[in-house]
Amino acid sequence: MSKFGVLILTSNLLFINLIASDINISNLKNPFFIPTLHKIRNLKLQAIFLDKVKIDGIWYKKDDFIYGAKIININNFELCLKYNQEIFKISLVNDKININ
Repeated sequence: MSKFGVLILTSNLLFINLIASDINISNLKNPFFIPTLHKIRNLKLQAIFLDKVKIDGIWYKKDDFIYGAKIININNFELCLKYNQEIFKISLVNDKININ
């Protein structure tokens, strides 16, 4: 359990006084971990057939959403997802899945 002291100055700055001896580091969350990106990286691409793709047992088509990422393209060998401004390509290579 940590203790915080707060001091607010007239210049609208906020200072937090943290007592380091009361911090349990194992309870802190990774500020760089984004659950949606983790889910996208762990998608299981099972099949691509015409303009549809089977992921984790569910069939999707262009413009569908998976964990907040939009399917922007499907072709014979790859699927393109857009999440925020990032583009993810998930491809079939020699019967194996490759994510770039």
